[in-house]
Amino acid sequence: MELCEFMAKYPSRARKLAVKPEELLRHAIRHYSEQSGKLWVFLGDYYTRLGEFSKAREVFEEALASLTSVRDFGVIFNAYLKYEEAMLEVPDQSDDEDARGEDSDSEESLADQVDALLDFTFRDIPEKQEQ
Repeated sequence: MELCEFMAKYPSRARKLAVKPEELLRHAIRHYSEQSGKLWVFLGDYYTRLGEFSKAREVFEEALASLTSVRDFGVIFNAYLKYEEAMLEVPDQSDDEDARGEDSDSEESLADQVDALLDFTFRDIPEKQEQ
């Protein structure tokens, strides 16, 4: 778990490891199901710190689609919501008016994604079958 956390916090250093960080994190997600929520968040954080924001969003959405417990839902949902809120708060660094117009559309798109995330309900989570 500590190695996974290290890779999430220091992705540039983690890329120097013999094993690809994404592969190691996904392996951990498959094998340590009791910690899968936290591991999914580490994977999303890994991509966020690399600046691969669309990949981070894909990871969070994949995580929500593959939930196995309500606890994991809470962990992943909170991290995803914080991620989306952070994306909305990123300051506009462009001086070009055309770029600002595009950024405005992008902000609306992000706001729509946050709204869609907030509309996500527990009914969308598959119930775990007790055997």
